[in-house]
Amino acid sequence: MTETVRPPGDASAHIADTTDAHDASAISFVPAGSISSTDVQAAIEEVAAEATGGSSPFELVGAPIWRFITGSSIIRSNDETSSLELDTDQAVLSGDTSVRLFGGSASQYLEAGKIWLYSDFGIVVPLESSEPAGGDSEDGQLYYNDTTKRYRVYQNGAWVDLVRGALASRTSAVAIANTETVVTNFSMPAGFMEAGTTFRIKAFGRLTSGATPGSSIFRCRIGTTTLTGNIPATLTLVNGTLVTAQPFTVEILVTVRTNGGSGTAIGNVEVMGGTVGAFTVAGAISAISATVTVDTTATKLVEFTYISGNAGTTATFENVVLELLQ
Repeated sequence: MTETVRPPGDASAHIADTTDAHDASAISFVPAGSISSTDVQAAIEEVAAEATGGSSPFELVGAPIWRFITGSSIIRSNDETSSLELDTDQAVLSGDTSVRLFGGSASQYLEAGKIWLYSDFGIVVPLESSEPAGGDSEDGQLYYNDTTKRYRVYQNGAWVDLVRGALASRTSAVAIANTETVVTNFSMPAGFMEAGTTFRIKAFGRLTSGATPGSSIFRCRIGTTTLTGNIPATLTLVNGTLVTAQPFTVEILVTVRTNGGSGTAIGNVEVMGGTVGAFTVAGAISAISATVTVDTTATKLVEFTYISGNAGTTATFENVVLELLQ
């Protein structure tokens, strides 16, 4: 790779960088005109000192930070305390976490449309507390919503979540008897749920019952405090009698139909227990039910709960995951 820097007044002066070095002071410079330096770093400092009215391709923003004011110029540095501003509307490279954006005023620190690239730990996208307003949105834009705690991308003319997947899971088995108990849950900040937001709960467990087995109740609740929320999906199954560690699976799908203070959600439950196993039927699906009210403007818990139906019956959940699908 060859890079050329031409000081003012001498179009023939140049440097050749064939080593792709990152230290500007290690790259030789041919003195020319009023520039007497013999390395690129020193030459840059001389050019900056002499430049007036944008006559130089370099502008000294604040030691040791250098800003390029011509698109074809190149500078490199191995100094983590210095920064390279590529464009105040696109990117900033910085090794100092206290210096992120250079636009002339502190207020520009939080301007939308900025992406910061730190040399020591990566990219930080714009941080916003609400959806960017105005008519500037275009496909491909990305930001982090500090209210919903999600990355958002403008895709096909609309803002959507960038990252979907597991929100919560269990790392150890939990045995539950005849008291409604939370198997797993996820706390959603206000505004997290939108029309179309869909959750999936998948669980694998084992049922053990006595002579009076009772009936298992599988529920999804969405509410403000634990075990009090409305139930968009539920299924009750009669347990098998005198079974030991019989396996079963549960899958629950819940979708937010509308958002807002009087938002709505609806869901279904499917349970499979084998031909002769945990329940008196091999499998069952919950009936279609009406929507329930969910206030999406407030912090809410999505909970997967279980009740065994009899004190002598327990279900042990080995693997459980709560996912955001949409």
